[in-house]
Amino acid sequence: METADFRVILREFGEYLTAVGYRKSTQKGLYQAVQSFLIQLEEKGIQELEALERTDLEDWHRELKERPNKRRSGALSNASIRGYLWAVQLLLEQELQKGRLSRNLMSAYPMPRAEHQKRESLTREEIKALYAACETLKERLILHLHYGLGLRRSEAGRLNTDDLDLTKGWIRIKKGKYEKGRSLPLTLELTKDFERYLQEERPKTEENALVINNKGKRQRGNSSLNTLKKLLNKACIHKEIDLHCLRHSIATHLIQSGLDIEKLRLWLGHSRIESTKTYIGHDPERVFKSKVQTQNS
Repeated sequence: METADFRVILREFGEYLTAVGYRKSTQKGLYQAVQSFLIQLEEKGIQELEALERTDLEDWHRELKERPNKRRSGALSNASIRGYLWAVQLLLEQELQKGRLSRNLMSAYPMPRAEHQKRESLTREEIKALYAACETLKERLILHLHYGLGLRRSEAGRLNTDDLDLTKGWIRIKKGKYEKGRSLPLTLELTKDFERYLQEERPKTEENALVINNKGKRQRGNSSLNTLKKLLNKACIHKEIDLHCLRHSIATHLIQSGLDIEKLRLWLGHSRIESTKTYIGHDPERVFKSKVQTQNS
């Protein structure tokens, strides 16, 4: 980046993200989005944000629509584009509050509608097949964390051994989404498997992480995902399933069993009921029919 003012703006934006306390991954994404935006302005000959016009934002939006997706084939999703645009909106709002900008053109800019990805889910029979395919307690633990407790990938990855209270049968999620914590009860089956894993399988290490990888370090989401893919293959389940799909699956199964949606919201750690509805809303007719069948059986 050649423009000195833009370098200062980008540095201060990064400092702001750190001060607010965004997650590292979120900080990185927002920072890179703003950096990309400022570079495009330089290429257009714009060297100060006050010179921005609505057409510049439209050009940026158009460029995002045409940008190839690095993770998969095709273009960026609407959700990704919204993320880029929101980063710029956040930047302009900060500059406005500092008195270095007279207006935030992004405040009235129409955001693309974010489509809800329709995730595959597993039936109860498929879940049983996954458990049956487990050969180690660690494999069962991964299913327990993401299906049995419905944890997010990041939540499971941050768990430590002292987050468990096996005597009382509780697990503490210190930091969920938006840094919100919660505690969840453990069934007798989960409690016994956690105890056995800690006593029999978990390597002896100074690392306090609950799930340990083969190197004696905290296991990350990619390793747990690879374990899930191996179990899916062994169980002959040919669906596009990731760890978050297990969370969707347990949400659907709990609703089918008659759990109140507000209780499900609290259990999943959602701030808004609308988020919970999207977990079971991808196939509401099937969910409703299954719930009726369960209640009548």
